[in-house]
Amino acid sequence: FFKKHAAGFRVAFDVGANKGDWTREALKINPKLDIFAFEPDPAMCAEFKANSFPKNVVCENLGLGSKKEKRTLYIHKESSGMNSFVKRSLFKDNELAPREVEITTVDIYCAGHRIEKIDFMKVDVEGFELDVLRGAGEMVRKNKISVIQFEYGGTYLDSKVFLNDVFDFFKRAGYSFYKLMPRSAVRIKEYSPELEDFQYSNYVAMAPDYTNAHNLHPVENSEKI
Repeated sequence: FFKKHAAGFRVAFDVGANKGDWTREALKINPKLDIFAFEPDPAMCAEFKANSFPKNVVCENLGLGSKKEKRTLYIHKESSGMNSFVKRSLFKDNELAPREVEITTVDIYCAGHRIEKIDFMKVDVEGFELDVLRGAGEMVRKNKISVIQFEYGGTYLDSKVFLNDVFDFFKRAGYSFYKLMPRSAVRIKEYSPELEDFQYSNYVAMAPDYTNAHNLHPVENSEKI
């Protein structure tokens, strides 16, 4: 999906950057892409920076959420992809090492760094996705984020968030909604409770300006992009 759309992208946000695997693959597809990566776990952020990415990649040792604050990051183990701002029921208390970290919002960061538009934002934050999106509310309302890919799954049970909450967030801004499949993205025109299975998957939301420019509005539920 990214390969199909990324040729014209200039700015991307990697939210929940982990060790940099997504950033590495994105650069293979579009080496000129300016990537702003956000990873609140200091150990993980250090591993990301050890990749010696080119100058068009910036890694911030910050989390993103719905407001600027200090927040507890529940660390399962150093450099684990399952660390989260959401306390996971999967782990016992003695299996977690809470750490207070700084978080900000997409809107605040963009205003402070004069980022007027984000072409692609990948959000993989273990159940904290809706908070990140709410913190990008102004950019989304203004259609300043063209494409947003986010993870959905069992972590939403821990955060007590439904896919419908995310669907409503994007619907208010006029974004089109798609589910990523192995070889395509299928449009979801209307929310259905049947979608609420809490099984691991990735969804994509596209801004009206982007869908108009790429003539994607006629896509029906059964059609692939």
